[in-house]
Amino acid sequence: MYLRTVQEQQSRSSLLSGSSAAEGGLGSKGMKGKGNDTLLDGANKIQDLTMASVNRTAAMIAESQELGQSTIENLKDQAAQIADINTEITVIDSNLKRAEKLITSFTRRMATDKIIQGFAALNIVVMIVLIGYVLITGKSLGGGDSEDADTVGPVLTPMPTDFPTQSP
Repeated sequence: MYLRTVQEQQSRSSLLSGSSAAEGGLGSKGMKGKGNDTLLDGANKIQDLTMASVNRTAAMIAESQELGQSTIENLKDQAAQIADINTEITVIDSNLKRAEKLITSFTRRMATDKIIQGFAALNIVVMIVLIGYVLITGKSLGGGDSEDADTVGPVLTPMPTDFPTQSP
């Protein structure tokens, strides 16, 4: 048992003194002959670099989360805008359908109104009769004599040629 304790102490001392792997130590290529302080400094540098990398990664994750939050807020705003637009489109569509129904109703009323149709037919018959009258008689429908229409200027009457002479 004493032998075992001595071997463990030798093993510890060889580990702490930087002995090679062949001697049962922890060394590897490039670490041969380095002291414990040098190894600890190297390990500390690697830990520092790792911590800096972890901190950068954490900062990038925080930025990604902030970007994600702002994107979610923008998407919520846009969804609300789309909902408002859909509501307005629905209202406009219903107004257009109502207007179309009203126009159709007004058109049917106008087309089926017997009095309006009767007056329209009467106007057409009167126009045909007037056009026929003008064509057959050759007269104008204007309000005056047709002889006055031929006269271009004032009517001149002849003057008498015999003037009484006066004696002095």
